Amino acid sequence: MFRSSRIFIFLVAIVANGLVYADFSPTFSVPVGRSAFAFALSDDETQAVVVNLFSRRADDGVEGANVNFVDLVSGQVTDQIQVGTRLTSVAIAGQTVVLVNQDEDAVRLVDLDTKQEITRVFSGSRPATALRLDQNTVAIANGTSGD
Repeated sequence: MFRSSRIFIFLVAIVANGLVYADFSPTFSVPVGRSAFAFALSDDETQAVVVNLFSRRADDGVEGANVNFVDLVSGQVTDQIQVGTRLTSVAIAGQTVVLVNQDEDAVRLVDLDTKQEITRVFSGSRPATALRLDQNTVAIANGTSGD
């Protein structure tokens, strides 16, 4: 039997004068499927979006789901949706979730509130990583595939 992946949430406190104290015991953990691959935090840090490289099976949540929305206050998965295939990265800019869909050479945009896909944007060969630059801007890095 293959166990579900879990994300572990840690709290880190920064102390004055440049000293850093980190408590590495998890505050809580949340099951997010068998192939959790990347995550991003909402602007207010109350939500996390976790993407799975592969879709869930029926015995592990919503069949086919590969995007998990986690409420960091309650420590619960609040929603699961399927968007594209082989999601390799995620970033959140404002209320827009940016999902890197490597197999389809595309970036998919999802509304953080409604959990509905807004659009798919073709991004060139093998998009690999999304990096939030500010509240309105996400950079996408493409990998190489030899094509």
